[in-house]
Amino acid sequence: MIWSVIILAILIGCFVAFLFAIRNRSYGIGYYSLFLVGLIWMIGGIPMENYLLSIFGIIFFVLGLQHKEEWGAEKSSFATLSEKGKKDRLVLTGILALAIIASLIFYFING
Repeated sequence: MIWSVIILAILIGCFVAFLFAIRNRSYGIGYYSLFLVGLIWMIGGIPMENYLLSIFGIIFFVLGLQHKEEWGAEKSSFATLSEKGKKDRLVLTGILALAIIASLIFYFING
């Protein structure tokens, strides 16, 4: 029962992060982020023997690499963001940190 509540909380957190992401549709796809996610998933899927994760990682990696010329336009420092942008980035960073901590807890509990 407690695992269901924890998983539901993580899903709600991911949904909130998704809402923040689609609220600013004018930004388009972040190909640099897609490249990094693909790299992490591709490398992380191999030792976990989760080959589906690795396949999606390869797809994201290649898509991000194909649009390498657009990477420079996507990068912005925290200081140049608006107040709303700073708040959104902090919230998304917090959600990501909580998801990582929850993942580590699940990993160590399940062995």
